[in-house]
Amino acid sequence: MSERIPVSGTVVTYHNRDEILGCLSSLKEQTKGVELSLYVSDNGSDNGTPAAVRTAFPDVTVFENGENLGFGAGHNKAIPYLSSRYHVMVNPDITLTEDAVSAMAAYMEAHPEVGLMMPDIRY
Repeated sequence: MSERIPVSGTVVTYHNRDEILGCLSSLKEQTKGVELSLYVSDNGSDNGTPAAVRTAFPDVTVFENGENLGFGAGHNKAIPYLSSRYHVMVNPDITLTEDAVSAMAAYMEAHPEVGLMMPDIRY
């Protein structure tokens, strides 16, 4: 069996507990072809989002930023912890219906000249 490609992903969240739980669930259910590590960067939600993520997904690393740092700074929180070959930035309202993460990682492996890619987003 070949070694699975290590891929990490960060989702920045702010007051969207239900969306983030659905997003993480779809990421975990659909992503089968890579070794996936997930991070959630919470920008100061006061609706129990970090606790809900930790309860539902104990293997997901949660950063509690205490304030709304914004999209970019929220994603940057995970950078010092990454050891993956590829990293995906995911919005909390995304729901995967197929294994797009593994397909993108495989494409990147086959095309080392590609430095960045984005999936086709529909509906």
